[in-house]
This record gives sequence, structure tokens and C-alpha cells, in this order.
Amino acid sequence: MFIRQVNWPILYAMNRLSVSRISEWSLLLLLCFSILWRGGKGLESTWLLAGVAGIMTLLYAAKRFFGITSGDAATGAKKIDTPVFLWAMVLGLMFLSIASYLHSSVQNYGLDTVFRNVSLSLIFLWVIRQKIDGTQERFFTRFLQVITATAIIAALIGIAVYVFQPVNRLVGTFFDIRFTTDYWPNAWADFALLAWPLVVLQLIRTEALKLRAVILLGLGMLIGALLLSYSRGALLAFVGQCILTVLSIGALGISDIRYKRILKSAVSGIIVQAVVVTTIAVLLFLGVNQLRSQLYPVQSVAEKITFTASEGTSSIDERSQFWQQSFERSFDHPFLGYGPYSFRFVQPSSMQHVLATSDHAHNVILNTALDFGWIVAVLLVLIVLTPVLSSARMLFVDRREWSQEKDMNAVFLLVAVLGVAAHNMIDYNFQFVGIALPFWLCLGFLMVPRARKESVATSFMYWKFSRYLIRVKIFLAVLLLTAVFAEGIGLVLSSFGRHAEANGETDTALQWYDRAKHEWFSRDMHLSEAQLYLQKNDPASALNALTVYMTQNALDARAWKLRAMALLRDQDISGATAAIEKAYAIGKYTDLGMLDLLLQTARDPEQKATLLTRKLEFDAIFSAYADAIEQNTHFIALSQNVEELLSVARELSQLFPMDERRYKQIARRAADHAREEREKYTAQATGMLW
Repeated sequence: MFIRQVNWPILYAMNRLSVSRISEWSLLLLLCFSILWRGGKGLESTWLLAGVAGIMTLLYAAKRFFGITSGDAATGAKKIDTPVFLWAMVLGLMFLSIASYLHSSVQNYGLDTVFRNVSLSLIFLWVIRQKIDGTQERFFTRFLQVITATAIIAALIGIAVYVFQPVNRLVGTFFDIRFTTDYWPNAWADFALLAWPLVVLQLIRTEALKLRAVILLGLGMLIGALLLSYSRGALLAFVGQCILTVLSIGALGISDIRYKRILKSAVSGIIVQAVVVTTIAVLLFLGVNQLRSQLYPVQSVAEKITFTASEGTSSIDERSQFWQQSFERSFDHPFLGYGPYSFRFVQPSSMQHVLATSDHAHNVILNTALDFGWIVAVLLVLIVLTPVLSSARMLFVDRREWSQEKDMNAVFLLVAVLGVAAHNMIDYNFQFVGIALPFWLCLGFLMVPRARKESVATSFMYWKFSRYLIRVKIFLAVLLLTAVFAEGIGLVLSSFGRHAEANGETDTALQWYDRAKHEWFSRDMHLSEAQLYLQKNDPASALNALTVYMTQNALDARAWKLRAMALLRDQDISGATAAIEKAYAIGKYTDLGMLDLLLQTARDPEQKATLLTRKLEFDAIFSAYADAIEQNTHFIALSQNVEELLSVARELSQLFPMDERRYKQIARRAADHAREEREKYTAQATGMLW
């Protein structure tokens, strides 16, 4: 009572503003921002997500703690509740994600992934609680409106970028104008798979004819934009979604006499609308490609389908390698994994081909198992399946509370969620907040809370459990917000250093990096610091920076390479040899400079004798890079590896003079091909938008 009296101004303000409405609009604004700004790939989207999730959790906890209900319905809270095992699984996912990061082998990375896991879990619990409190329908209506408008706007932006920029696949808003390689067509396709069923749902719920016509046009554009992504996996998932939609609605019509009447009267209208949408999508695909062909080349659909396009079958071959590698390496640390974002650093040591690497395993389950361990991977699968199965049970088993609107909501939410889940079995795009946030919101909308027995003992048990849960969520929210604030300061300081480094201001950059040295989420900051010290010919300071980096991440081949360079500058041949052997073992297929440095250690007579016994190994690596450059695999002909090949040819010629002519011929042929590829790239028309 004393607390209520002391805090009455807070209570009054929260009553006036309505806690739920504040949270709803915060989420909707974040949703718009994350989709339209780089698809939510940037760190700003993750930090905003964490801030919103933490604040809305604290607001809801305060609402429950102080008993605020004005402006927010609270009906039904005593009759239904979320299964305890679901709460336990979500809490387990959050705490194990944190534990995995604290135990991580690559601790300079991955904090943003933990922020997303914890934030999305808190938001998922909040959405479920909205249904229990009776306020979810209002939020769901607004969510559909916002996702429909945002998806159509993103498709229009994507069409403009596809036509006027030299990117050969439509990417929607999933791009970063700062970097010429940062276009993410598969991520856009993933978002389109999630969005189109929700747009259909909004179309069903809209009564105004003019607005229905606009949404129908937008739906056709969205599906056309999905086709223009040229994502074969997404196209298969889309076909699966269409089949699932037809089967689900057909099953409802067979099992429920009420649906037979509805379907009979609506089937002609549904067919007409489907034909209209298909026509718009096909015309958009053909028309936009015709416009683009006036400025840039257009991909051949036949070549893409038959795997005769420039990438050939490499996308399939490399995916299968990623799956096998991540599965095998996941058992090195089966309980907590290597740590979030570890695939990028763990996988290169298992590579078999030049540049056959990635930031992720192209499979959400295997990626999660490698990063966080198999317990978290299983929890993730169970958490996703729980709402899906509860909604499917409501649709096809428990038909006592029949509602056409609820059934359509469930059908299209299931189609959206399962489509994205299927696509992420051959890809991984949940690092995009613009995909992960609406996906977890849809999971929350799908969850059907179960009825529980009304008894004094049961009510008391759930009351005690809810109080305990609120305390845990408060702890997590406070921890999340504290980490966001502390690391946010570090991000700002290190970003000043990166800008100074880009401008060639070495001393200024080093000063900013020194101020940000306590940052956990340092990423490549200490590597940049070491490179700057090497430029200043200060190998001792470079080694100090590398020691700090390698304390957090000893799996990065780049750090070992820089360490070898610093030790060579310091005339420590034995130390440099050990460091470059480590770098070579990890990253010999990602950077030919590793082999170049290793061969330079042949200046030492003892090391030269050892290297002479490895001729076949070095020849194989040298030939593999030369072949990759001639085929321009992963655009390697545009990289520094071409110059490294020429340098390696010189080193090999000195080490094995009998084969000097062959080495130089191979290197010259590859360099000539690289020159042609670079001339083609330079001659390409520049973008008309930026």
C-alpha cells in the first residue's frame, strides 16, 4: 500500500497512456524501421530491438506489479494461461544463450546475436500475454496493416533498385548502399515468404472495395518481387505455401459443414482474385526485366533453373559442405556450442575448396547447434512447434469455438511461419531483425493458450509462478538494458576510430580505439589497431593489441597472420613460423597470403628444410587458387589473392627452382584472366541511384 501511495504519479501516467498501447506502437515503429532500413541487418536495429524489448518488459511488469488495468482489458486472465513448459523452454533459451556467449570461443563477436535471442523471446512472451489479457486482437489488426503497407513499400523500393542499380537480383530494402557487395536477395525472398500470407489476410479482413483493389495490386507486386529475387529455394517454399493453403482450407471445408457453404459461394471470387494476382506478378516480372535490360544484363530464368548460370551448382555443393561441417563440428561443444557467430571462424579449418566459406551454416538448426549447442537447437525447434501445433489443433481437432475469422488467421499465420521455417532449412536469415521480429510476432499470434481448471490450489500455483516469472523477466530486462547501454557507448567510440582510420588519421584512430578498449563487442577493432601499429613500424604495440584480440578469439586466421607479420618485423623467426603455421592451418583456403608468409619463413635454413618436404601440398594449394581465379569463383579475380598468387609463384620458384617456369606460367595465365575480369568490372555501368 505504501508503494502505491508513493508512486501514484507513475501509476496515474501509466493509466493515462496505457502500457499496452505504448508497447504496441513501439513495436510497430521498430517493425517499419527494421524492414525499410537494410532489412534490420545493421547494429542499430538490434540495439533498438533490445531497448524496446527491455523497456516494454519493465512496463508490463510494473503494470502487473502495481495492478494497473485501466485502458487495457484483463478479461479471461483467470481462465486460460500459457503452458508452464513453454515458459520454461523460452527462459532456458534465453539463459543458455547468455551462458553460451560467456563461454564463447569468439567472444569479440556474437553479443548482438544474444541481444536478439533475449529480446525476441521477451517479445514472444509479451505477445502471448496480450492474448491472455484480451488485448491481442487490437495489436494484431494494426500489425497486419503495418506489415502490408511496409511490404508493398519495400517491394517498390526494391523494384527501383533492381532497375537502376547493377545488382542482378531484386533485394527489396535488404541492401546497404555503403558497400557494393552488401545486397541480400535471399533475405528479401525470406521476408516476402513471410509477408505475402499476411497481406492475403489483410485483404480478407478489408471491406472497402477501393482499398481491397489497392491491396490486391500490392499482393501481386509482392509476389512478382519474390520471383525477381531469383531464389530457387524461396520459389520451392512459395509453391509449398500455396499447396498448404489449398489443403488447409480444403480440409476445413471437408470437416466442417459451415465451410462447405462458405467455400461454394466464394470459390469463384477466390479463383478470380488468384488469377488477377498471378497476372500482376507475371507482368511485373516481365515488365521490370524489360526495363532493366535497357540498362543492365538480365539473368536467364532457364539458366538459373538448370544451374547453368555463372554460379553453376556451387550453391548446392557448398551448402551440403556447410551442413556436414557444421554438424560434425557441433559435437566438439555439444552443450553450449562454440559461441554465437562462431561458424565464420570455426568452419574455415574444415574447408575443402577456395573461398567456400560463409558467415552461417545455411540451416537454422545446424547453425544454432554449432553456435549455442544442441540443447538450444532442440529448445528452438520445440518453441516454434508449440504455437504451430496448438494452432493446428484448434483448426483441425478442437472445433468447439468455431470462428471463420480465427480460422483464417490461423491458416495464413501457419503458412507464413512454415514457409519461412522451410526456407531457413537451406538458408539462414534470422540475423535480419526485419525477418526475425515479424516471425516471432507471428509465433506469438499463433499460440493458443490452454484452459486450466479453476480451483483455489491451481489459481494460487499460477499466481506464485507468474510472480516468479515477472521477477525473472525484470532481471533479464534490466540486464539487457544495462548491456545495451554499456556496449552502445563502446560502439560509438570505436565507430569514431573506424571513421578516423578510413580517413587516414592513424593517431586519432588509435586514440579512439584505446578509449573503447573495454568493449566486449569489439569485433575487428583490435585487428585494426594492430594493423595501424604495423604501419607505424611498431611491432611491439601491434603484438599487444593482438594478444588482447586473441584472448577473446584465437580461432581467427587473420589474427595469427598479423601476429606472424609482427614477429617477422621483430626478427623472431621461430615465433613467426609457429604463428603462420597456425594461420595457414585455419585459413589456407580463404587467403593465399597465408601461404605467401609461410614460404617467406624459408629464409631460415632449418625451416627451409621442413618446407622442402611439403611440395605436393603447396602445389595443390597454388593450383587451386589459380583455377579459382581463372573461373572467377566468388569474384576472386577482383581480390588481393591475385597479387598474392604472383608473390607465391616467386617464393615457390626460389624454393623449388626446377619448377620455376611452370609456376610463373600458371601465375601469368591467372593474372591475365584476372586483368580481363577487372576490366569488365570497371567497364560496368555505374548505378543511377548512388
